[in-house]
Amino acid sequence: MKNNLSLGTTMQAINNTNVKKIKLLNPTNEALERFNLIVSPIFEEIYNNNIENKKLTKTRDLLLPKLMSGEIDVSKVEI
Repeated sequence: MKNNLSLGTTMQAINNTNVKKIKLLNPTNEALERFNLIVSPIFEEIYNNNIENKKLTKTRDLLLPKLMSGEIDVSKVEI
């Protein structure tokens, strides 16, 4: 399995025999559900931030040339 997933450089010290010796924890369903409750809102926020970033990028790309050319004047805008 490791060989099928290797896409970059490989290290000779890591081989199938060594990988099979690694002990992995198998979390309970309760632990997985609790983890999901914690991380789901975080991933949702990341997703929403990515959408907002794309919108802001489009707005910037639309307005910046107009600002640079003087087509839009913001000299009298108060912030």
